[in-house]
This record gives sequence, structure tokens and C-alpha cells, in this order.
Amino acid sequence: MSELTSNTVQIDEIFLARPLTTPAMIGILIALIVLSVYLYRRASGLRPWQRVFLGVLRVVILGLVCITLLEPMAVVRQTNTQQRGLPVLVDISESMTMKDQRKSTADLVEAAAALDLLSDTESGAEQAALGLGVKQRQAIATSSRLDLATNLLSRSARSTLALLDQHVDVSYHSFGKTTRMLTDDAVLTVKLASGLRATETETAIA
Repeated sequence: MSELTSNTVQIDEIFLARPLTTPAMIGILIALIVLSVYLYRRASGLRPWQRVFLGVLRVVILGLVCITLLEPMAVVRQTNTQQRGLPVLVDISESMTMKDQRKSTADLVEAAAALDLLSDTESGAEQAALGLGVKQRQAIATSSRLDLATNLLSRSARSTLALLDQHVDVSYHSFGKTTRMLTDDAVLTVKLASGLRATETETAIA
């Protein structure tokens, strides 16, 4: 299953809440340096490198104190990216056992497409309906609504759903009185689809 969320944090801007003018900040820096040089220029018992080190350390610490008093702030942008989910619901209520007559051309073509009986998907509906043989028409007539739904998801539309899973998180659920997740894989397997039974006494869509 692909990663659903990702977080990125980026600092867009750093600024001082109580800024000073450039000449004032330069003056403060010079004052800190002069103060440090004055305090350590004749410090007894210290070697020259120790006086230099302590002087630089004092300048750095006092500089940090001054910067803290100026209240440094930062603008931080946090981006949360979440992959969209596409739940595919399969109704397993008792009404899905019905075998519709499917007399119109559109109904025949839709049922044939769901059962993956059409070899030429580019032709029009009329031409596709005329190309259906006796066995194909018999398969359409004897298929229930659930048969069409499960065949569509596990066979004829399998490649399309697998491609769709690259952009959204596809999951499959059956529902009647309650819902039940079948799988969160990219495709619904034939084994899972064939195990569905339309036995629920109601369809609680809400």
C-alpha cells in the first residue's frame, strides 16, 4: 500500500520582532568588541591565546544576549500532503440477486462490458449489441446484479482500477446493514469477488 501522508517543514523567513537600524547594530557590535578588549588586555595570569579566546567568547555571548532581546522570529511553513482515498462499495443486499431483463441495447452493452464479453470496445452500442452471440446473450440474461458488479470490479475494469490506484488510494468494501472492508489492495481479486453473497436484508447507505 502506498504512503498516505507526508509532511514537509520549511523556514521561509527569519526576522527580528524589535529590529534596530544598521548603524545601531554596528555600534553595539563595536562596543562589545571594545569592552572585551578592555577587560582582557591586561588580565594577569592568562596567556595571550587565553585572553583572545575569552575575549571572543565574551563577544559571542553578549551578542547572543543582544539578539535575544531583539526577539528573533521565523516564519515556518508546514505542508501536509495526503493521498486521496476512493472507497469502492459493493451492495450485497438481497436486491442484488435480481436478474434484470436487459432488453434495451444500452442495457445489453453495459452488461456485456461488465462481464467482459465485448471484444471490440471502439464500435458503437448498436454494432456491439449485434455482435453478441447466443451464449453471450444467455450469460447476460442469467447474470444477477451482483454478478455484473463483481465481474466488473475483478475482471473487466481491473486494469483501469489498478491504474487509478497510482493516483488515489483505492479500497473495496461490501455493505448491507453494515459495511465491511474486503481489501485495500489496488484490485479486487476474483476469489474475493466470487465469495460475496447478496444476503443482507437492507441497504443502509448512510
